[in-house]
Amino acid sequence: MPAGRLYPDVDQGGFYGSRPGPCGSFPLGNGGKLRRLVTIDLPRRLSRRLPKPVTEFAVGIGITAVFVALRIAIGPLVGEVAPFALAIIAVLLAALVGGWRAGLVSMALGTALVSATTAR
Repeated sequence: MPAGRLYPDVDQGGFYGSRPGPCGSFPLGNGGKLRRLVTIDLPRRLSRRLPKPVTEFAVGIGITAVFVALRIAIGPLVGEVAPFALAIIAVLLAALVGGWRAGLVSMALGTALVSATTAR
């Protein structure tokens, strides 16, 4: 190994001789292609009927409403233990189904609603 080269294969187009990925020398698995976690993409599917931002906000509000209602329903059983646990799940689900804007709406709305319903 030549002097000054700590990782010899990185400088030659990626790790262990692989071709460089879209982020420079970082290869991606499965032939260099990125894959989505979910293929639902509800805003894209409903883009003929509603504008994409409207769909994203509706997804964020709808999913958050379901999980906050569930939190209110189980509130007497669990009390003050982990009040934001379902809000975190709502943010994750909204972001996966509706995109980052839906996740942002869900985070803001879920935090406000859970804080308001659990505050004494």
